[in-house]
Amino acid sequence: MSRPYGAIPSTSPLPAARYGGVVVSSGAPRKPTAAAAAAMRTEFPLAVAGLLVPWAIFTATVAVLSFTMHYRQPLLSWLIVLLGFCLVVVFGIIAYGAMRRRSASRSARDPTWSNFIFLAVAFAWVLGTVLGYINYAVYMRAYYDVASLETYLNVDPAKASGLQFMDGGRMVFTKDSHLDFKLSYGFKNDDLYCVAPITSIEGKLASYDFWAVGVNCCNGTSLGFTCGEAQNAFAHSGMRLLDDSNLKYFRLAIDQLQLRHGIQSIHPLFFEWTVDPITAVNNKQDVGFKNFLFEALSFFSLQLFLVILVYVGAFRLGAK
Repeated sequence: MSRPYGAIPSTSPLPAARYGGVVVSSGAPRKPTAAAAAAMRTEFPLAVAGLLVPWAIFTATVAVLSFTMHYRQPLLSWLIVLLGFCLVVVFGIIAYGAMRRRSASRSARDPTWSNFIFLAVAFAWVLGTVLGYINYAVYMRAYYDVASLETYLNVDPAKASGLQFMDGGRMVFTKDSHLDFKLSYGFKNDDLYCVAPITSIEGKLASYDFWAVGVNCCNGTSLGFTCGEAQNAFAHSGMRLLDDSNLKYFRLAIDQLQLRHGIQSIHPLFFEWTVDPITAVNNKQDVGFKNFLFEALSFFSLQLFLVILVYVGAFRLGAK
């Protein structure tokens, strides 16, 4: 039927469903639903726990294994680490219980946060244990070993005996002290364990008790001995080396030298040759502490990123 002349067409929308059409949204933003707001309030405390609890366990584990407690009271430090593992087990039990309740009833709380916190705590404990022990073994133990010993100044290696300085950690020798490269030697056992005697005269000593040492830093020539600051003419000091795993090989190198050159070494002490042993020791402490701060901040950043991902996902699920 034709529309009467002058009639105004209707502007009311036709029922789309009646004709198989699609209703197009006006594009206006929807306000958050009540369910979404409730989800935000419910999930936020869990998100805070998911951020802070794993970070606290990681930081505490690294600190306990890196610093003074591990050096002076190792059993206590490992007991604290074991208590951290017990916390991991507790969170695992909580996560397992949440999953069982969810499988028994769909109306039970979603176990996402329980599972996430358990996995994050377990990861924090394992990573903290590994990084804390590495930081201690590489940097902090060497610092505590030397710092717990005495510092001696103006020691003449031609007149002094190693027996007099068994408690020495940092030694500043006389200004005329130097390394005798003619007696440098390397003992080969997979790695090359290098030794060179510290002397203050050109003649032969009654007993060579002070030695600059290093690993894979010599080749049998005077210019080839580069351990520590051996090629620095201003170096007259040593930082004591106490690593038992290497000392036996340094002693074997000295034994070879005694047979070859007919010298004596009655009470040998081993040092890293350096210009400033006090700064060298403190540098190890600085590196160890900076490692701790970097690891703690890095783990916090990673955990914050993961918590945001889980929080947004849980928020969207709650908004449905």
